[in-house]
Amino acid sequence: MARTHSRYRGGGRRGRWAVFSLATLAVLAGAAWIAPRVLVLTSLRDRPLEAALAGIDGSVSSANATWGWLGGIEYRDIILRDRAGRALVAAPRLVVDRGLMALALDPRDLGTVRLVGAEAVIDVRAGGSSLEDVLAPWLAAADAAAAPAFEVELVDATVELRDLVHGDAWRLTELCAAGRVTAAATPAAWTVAGRVRHAGVAAADAAPATAVPATAVSEERLDRATIAARATAALARDGGFSLSAPAGDPAVCTVTVATHRLPLGVSAVLATRFGGAWVADGLADVRLDATLAAAQTRLIGSVAAQDLAICRAATLDEVVTIARIEAPLDCAVEA
Repeated sequence: MARTHSRYRGGGRRGRWAVFSLATLAVLAGAAWIAPRVLVLTSLRDRPLEAALAGIDGSVSSANATWGWLGGIEYRDIILRDRAGRALVAAPRLVVDRGLMALALDPRDLGTVRLVGAEAVIDVRAGGSSLEDVLAPWLAAADAAAAPAFEVELVDATVELRDLVHGDAWRLTELCAAGRVTAAATPAAWTVAGRVRHAGVAAADAAPATAVPATAVSEERLDRATIAARATAALARDGGFSLSAPAGDPAVCTVTVATHRLPLGVSAVLATRFGGAWVADGLADVRLDATLAAAQTRLIGSVAAQDLAICRAATLDEVVTIARIEAPLDCAVEA
């Protein structure tokens, strides 16, 4: 009687096992691929935000998010709250242009982080502010050696500064910024532009908007050309300002400052925070290049102001008033 050769025995069983293994791998791969879409529907969605801001004296949360292995990461309706639960910062959109796989391979490089339409309400008092209270523990514990590097873009942001000492409020609107934060947690090659206006008496219950219609969120991507165009547009309007610093020698910082009819009354907020004895009022047009080095600080440019008044910070009583002043500036201060 013929016998089946031993090497053919169990061949069907091995074939079925191979098919089962391939099917299992396909199911596992599919589950891994869709896992990010499932995780964002759970409380795990906010874990990356909480980890990035670990140690803050408050909380951070989001309404929804989109994670992708190959595409970018996006959060919607982020809110930063203080210890009492009051909203300080609300951002309708935060985008990281690197996907989960790229971040897993190189977590020290976040690519470009883009914050769109953010609103903040900050109470400023002598020696501090509400935002500093929330972030101070986090900043104190931050490890600069472990900080990631990334390009940062800020689009259409608004900040309201509530001066608790003078009972006044100022708004920074149309804020845009671009720059690179290095692994040493310092900004490089950055530009900030926007407008300043007086917002009147500070409202006791002021808070940032916690929901912004999708149609109000800009989709424009910033780059060196668009940020320059926005800065130029800001300087064509009352209250416009622009500050920029090019990349270069880290031992020498060059800052270019330009303003158009900037309301100097906002200096009262700085006097409140830093304890200044004097504040200014009036409107200023400034074109200034400042070079800051260890041995010397040099200022070159021009300053013009109208309806200028120098006031005591405590009472806002005018001490000196000048209808208009224009002055070229070229001076150096030795360290």
